[in-house]
Amino acid sequence: MAVLVKICGITSVEDAQLAVELGADLLGVIGVESSPRYTPPETLKAIVAAVGAVPVVSVVRCATDAHSAGERFIQFYEGPAPLQVPGIQVVRVRDAQSLAPVATPLAVQAVLLDTYYEKALGGVGQRFDWSLAVAAKALCPLPLYLAGGLTPENVAEAVQLVRPALVDVASGVEAAPGKKDPSRLRDFITAAKAA
Repeated sequence: MAVLVKICGITSVEDAQLAVELGADLLGVIGVESSPRYTPPETLKAIVAAVGAVPVVSVVRCATDAHSAGERFIQFYEGPAPLQVPGIQVVRVRDAQSLAPVATPLAVQAVLLDTYYEKALGGVGQRFDWSLAVAAKALCPLPLYLAGGLTPENVAEAVQLVRPALVDVASGVEAAPGKKDPSRLRDFITAAKAA
């Protein structure tokens, strides 16, 4: 079965529609105001309305920060799992010790591994040691998603090595923070699904 692809950091209806046309399976919209990819609730609602059946994921620090705009999943970094919609728990990977939450996840649908970065929650374009993701997959009782420094150039290698259920990209397919590059989007989705 082909890996699913989530295009994260969507900030406009145009980029959302383009990602869907190119084969994205999920879209991520950032609800953290300090992020350069922050998208206000009214734009989130417009994106949800524009993409129809394609699930939109609200990416927030804590599940309680999410706006109810019709998103299908809440991806969160801290605090308890969301109650109203399925959650995606983010585990920020720095070393083997940081994998502990993977073995006993919260009441969520999946666990997403992302690179630990001191000054930001995600979207910094830096990868972590993928051998840690392989180890995490053996520990995790849920579908494992992979993020952190993925690009059109390395996503096939990541899929072949880790075999995640989903790959997640933001900065690796951008022309500028919050603005997607059509050719990089196409190349990423094609490479991920072909791997």
